[in-house]
Amino acid sequence: RQRLLDALEASIADDGYAKTTVADIVRRARTSRRTFYEHFDSKEACFVALLSEANADQINQISRAVDPSAPWQKQVRQAVEAWISSAEARSALMLSWIRDVPALGAAARGLQRDAMDHFIDMVGALGASSVDLKIRVWTDAGDYWPVTFDLNERIKKAFDAGGISIPYPQQVVHHV
Repeated sequence: RQRLLDALEASIADDGYAKTTVADIVRRARTSRRTFYEHFDSKEACFVALLSEANADQINQISRAVDPSAPWQKQVRQAVEAWISSAEARSALMLSWIRDVPALGAAARGLQRDAMDHFIDMVGALGASSVDLKIRVWTDAGDYWPVTFDLNERIKKAFDAGGISIPYPQQVVHHV
């Protein structure tokens, strides 16, 4: 199966998806049409499987590249840089995704929906990893620490009562 997917990706890079045939795929994979059809119903099904795998790989690369303890602005930069790097590494496939997937119609709707769902889940997970809450405290110097402690406790209790959690690793309320 993996050899067939790799062969399709190589053929897309050399000839484009539209010009690629099942014969091209099996020739590159050094296998038979019978083996191809044991794994896939059609060239389109093979393409959808390849893109599903590529999307999962891209999401994993982006997730691994982001430091969850970094401020959100840095996380966004890391995610964008990883996304660009991932797309550049498989540029022919990414271009084919843009150009050829819409022509697949109904065969690709599940792929497009799943890709978007996985991307949204990844962004949500990354967004949940960094909370930056700043509270400005004006008090006499002698009261600073008791007031700070009391504010932290009240804020955390209010969040708990509201069902809001501040995720690890940034669980601290910063006072400025």
